Amino acid sequence: MTTRASLNTLARGLGWFSIALGAAELLRPAATARFSGITPRPRLVQACGAREVVTGLGLLLARNPAPWLWARVAGDVLDVAAVGLEAPLASPGRRLPPRTGLALGALAGVLLVDLLSARAATQCNRRERAGTRFDYSDRSGWPASPDQMRGLAASPSRPGTAGDLRAAGAQVPATIWTPSEPGAPEKTAAPATGWSPVTPPSSGSPA
Repeated sequence: MTTRASLNTLARGLGWFSIALGAAELLRPAATARFSGITPRPRLVQACGAREVVTGLGLLLARNPAPWLWARVAGDVLDVAAVGLEAPLASPGRRLPPRTGLALGALAGVLLVDLLSARAATQCNRRERAGTRFDYSDRSGWPASPDQMRGLAASPSRPGTAGDLRAAGAQVPATIWTPSEPGAPEKTAAPATGWSPVTPPSSGSPA
């Protein structure tokens, strides 16, 4: 199981690698193309370099590296396709240049590393989301303790009203409204405690 700390370390390493490779492609596109054994195309190589730099910065600055790792996977696929198209067509007497073969092998290895890293980061995010749970074990859903609430429902006089709760010792805001308390204000200013007055039910039978 990959931990978040190890993923962040790996993402930073890949980020610096992307920036270094992108800078080489931006500054020396023709030399980079010749080193890879492909036809020099400065604009295409520089476009790939700009993509590498942006991806590297994303890996270094983002809290969640998973999207940027998947971006590296997509870029690796494009790089393999670009170098593969530069390879000579299979025909008698023609062989793949050694530099092009080495470049394809290196790109395939980088693609594998990026793919495994992206999958590990995605699985780590899923485990963290699944492990996030809110603990409501200390809440009962009642405005008072169970001992104070016990027996109020069986009270013959205005059961369950704010007056009964206050008589039982519960801390009930003054703005609370219940249907069994006639004359209670319908709209009052919300107190500083965060309670909001409840809108009284409309008169008449429901439709």
